[in-house]
Amino acid sequence: MHRPAKLAACSALVGTALVLASVVPAAASADPAPSTVAAPASADPDSDTPTLVDGIAEPTDAKGPADKAALAHLKAKKDRYHIPSAETNLVVSDVTEAGSDETVRFTQRHGGVEVLGGQYIVRMKKKEAERIVTGTSGQYFTDLTVGVEPKISSELAVARAVQAVQYGGKSAGTVGGETTAALTGADQGLVVLPQGAGILTRHVTVRGTDAAGAPVVQEVYIEATTGLPTLQYSGIQTFGIAGVATPAAGATATAAAEGDAADGTGTLLTGVDVPVNLTHDAASGAFLLRDTTRPGTAIETYDAAGVVGYSYPTGTIPAGVELASSPTAALGAELTTTGAVDAHWGAGQVYDYYKNRLGRDSIDGEGQEIRSLVGLVAWEGGTTWNQAYWDGYQMAYGAGDGWNFKPFTADLDVQGHELTHGVVQHTAGLVYVGQSGALNEAFADYFGNAIDVDATGTPLSDPNASLLGEDLCYAAAPTACALRDLDDGTTIDHFAGYPYFYDAGGVHLNSTIFGGALWDIREALGGETADPIVYRALTDYLTPLDGFTQARDAVLAAAKAQGLKGKQLKSVQAAFDTRGIKPGWEKQLGGDGTVLFENLTDFNGVSWAGAGGGWWTIADVPSIDGSGYFGIYAGTIDRKVKPTLVSTPGEWTDVYPDTDGKTVVWIRFSATGSQVMAKSLAGGPEQVVYTTPTTLFNARVSDGVVAWDGLDVEGSRRVGFAKLGGTATLLPGTATGVPDITGGKLAYVREFPTEVSLPDGTYTRTFSAVEVLDTATGAVTEVGPRTQGSITRPTIAGGSVVWAADDRNDPYSAIRKAPVAGGAWSDVVPESNVGGLHIHDLVASSTTITVTSEGDSERLGSGVPLLLQYTLDGKSLGRVTCSTGFTDRAAADTGSTLVWVDTAASYDTLVTRATPVGTC
Repeated sequence: MHRPAKLAACSALVGTALVLASVVPAAASADPAPSTVAAPASADPDSDTPTLVDGIAEPTDAKGPADKAALAHLKAKKDRYHIPSAETNLVVSDVTEAGSDETVRFTQRHGGVEVLGGQYIVRMKKKEAERIVTGTSGQYFTDLTVGVEPKISSELAVARAVQAVQYGGKSAGTVGGETTAALTGADQGLVVLPQGAGILTRHVTVRGTDAAGAPVVQEVYIEATTGLPTLQYSGIQTFGIAGVATPAAGATATAAAEGDAADGTGTLLTGVDVPVNLTHDAASGAFLLRDTTRPGTAIETYDAAGVVGYSYPTGTIPAGVELASSPTAALGAELTTTGAVDAHWGAGQVYDYYKNRLGRDSIDGEGQEIRSLVGLVAWEGGTTWNQAYWDGYQMAYGAGDGWNFKPFTADLDVQGHELTHGVVQHTAGLVYVGQSGALNEAFADYFGNAIDVDATGTPLSDPNASLLGEDLCYAAAPTACALRDLDDGTTIDHFAGYPYFYDAGGVHLNSTIFGGALWDIREALGGETADPIVYRALTDYLTPLDGFTQARDAVLAAAKAQGLKGKQLKSVQAAFDTRGIKPGWEKQLGGDGTVLFENLTDFNGVSWAGAGGGWWTIADVPSIDGSGYFGIYAGTIDRKVKPTLVSTPGEWTDVYPDTDGKTVVWIRFSATGSQVMAKSLAGGPEQVVYTTPTTLFNARVSDGVVAWDGLDVEGSRRVGFAKLGGTATLLPGTATGVPDITGGKLAYVREFPTEVSLPDGTYTRTFSAVEVLDTATGAVTEVGPRTQGSITRPTIAGGSVVWAADDRNDPYSAIRKAPVAGGAWSDVVPESNVGGLHIHDLVASSTTITVTSEGDSERLGSGVPLLLQYTLDGKSLGRVTCSTGFTDRAAADTGSTLVWVDTAASYDTLVTRATPVGTC
């Protein structure tokens, strides 16, 4: 079955989602010669509005304000733009002027509700009594018809969003670990997702820490009729893998002390002495790291040593944190050690670059103060943190670790990168997921690098000039220390879609494909020519859901607008061609499995595959245009039975399916709660197996017995099971989760709160273990050891139970096996911290075990999860597939036969292989 590309094909939002607007083949290539016709550069399947109109010179109202003139143009050219009732459906979000150039950015509304990523831009020139429209670009979705009255409450949306972050996606397959997630949600209002006819959602921001204590900021969109978590991605933009939320409502900063400007000096972490601008506080006599020499823009640096990153409300200064200061204007070594000197000097360099090279007045273009917090740590009482991020209003820098990494202010390109995230936020607003997120990173990398090499006088011919983060390390050489290299040679051949839970859909891992093309342009043209082109593409052409194709067109159009012709313009196009960023580039992507189902619409990881008895099952939307609610499809692995919708459509969402080749089971979400559903593949009506007002996941079926887990009314995980047509049973006692059912034997994980005596007192610790329940007799057998770590996916494989165990609560796991009846257990693959397995999921047949695992990923990009297969006695069968995509959400049939969701083709595809490839 083939479906047209939907809302976003980069497979980023765990499935297709926010990037599809960016990967649709262009209808007309960007010719180096200026275009004289208003033709779309690419066409979106959910829109008749052109994404780029270039090379025009059409008069519009010259007397009124720019926004009114832009709106008049769109209305006058309605046949071109297909924007009905523009004065109602478009709201002005920004107007900028640079000399005679005017740029008006509109945001789309549907029924008064904001459309995610729906923005349209009109570019004009105004001279005296004349105003000319020179071009337009953006994403306006013309097929939206969804109603805008929600059927779920704000309270339910927040609860579902928190549950989605705490238990959803890959985490639903894991139980255990000492800590639990501490999360809260805030309803941000209604948003329409531009998928098909539109999906009305409640946007909820979830904050807190996950079960491992790591910081969480997740943007979650809850479908407003059924309550399904429809879209989810990170709200944190960091220099390495992780994820920026906008400032919290009402967030304010502590006012800095006033005083007289003073000249000072300081030493960077590289050992270089630099001038710094300070403020002398007459009352205390101290010299504060506050620079007021840039007109209208204060630059402030705060000493936040020991403050946990993400622990304070966004856009605020943590309680007790003050401006960094010195008793003299010659800043001492302690301010170098904390990274304060680098942060303060570097912020000035970033401001000067944007002002002097590009004419931009600070981050927001309107003189926003530049504030930095230095010395942040990863956990309370800790001293280290290898990270930096822009929080939507200010900079936060980690303290480093003291032996490998310096404070993350140590490299100017890190500062330039992160502050450029702020520039992106106030211009194109590229959504931080998938292709649009990779573009966000690419532009941040480009300008961060440009600021660094220009300020340090590094020629572009220097072999280290293209590195980012190369100065962060105490001892490692630049090439070993750098987290990315813009000249790494990556092309579209290296592109792969990733789920939202992994690097926000590949925002860092795919970024150098496009960032490298921008670097190539700077090498060819020089910074004075290239930088304004790239900047203009970002600020005057791009919109939030744009991807590589739209960005290529934008840079080419901006180059023409800047007057480039001939060889110079051809060099811009050649930079993209060399990296493979050409119209229709997505068509060349693909994996090495047999395709069972194409173009899955899987926003939030709900399309987990199920397999058994030669059949497969998957969740997808039932309509060809990608609208409507999710339903359950099934077919045979040999493809003799084509994909068939087996669930009944309605005002509900059907997800998380499984099959044993006789019956398909799944979870049904509605505004009133969740149900376990079942249907025979031979036909007949659906059966309701179990109903609850809470959230369910992990449905399994075998020989007429259905198992599931989910949350009870008190928020604890519970495993349940029932014979088809029988009464449901919930397992009693402490929390249970992650069931598997085969031959009447139910395997699952149980948590055991246990008192542990230590020298300083007695504490309650939570241990986890695998149990097996005989559903016929009720007998329970604990198999394998108890662990204070976590357990992933206990699965019955022949006469054994296999699972992944992380005994140390670190990234590494063992593959463990025990007899179903109990007895001696063993590690099929031991837990190792040298090239060990980072297991996210596990499935098994009666003869083989398949894990979704990363390799050793100490450095960014070296640990993309792979499907690895083993025999039950631990013999490695190697990789299941050589696909360049993110390969996960797998299900095992018999022997080595596996089905999984593959993202290599820039959208989610269900594929299968009967034997592993072994090596690639």
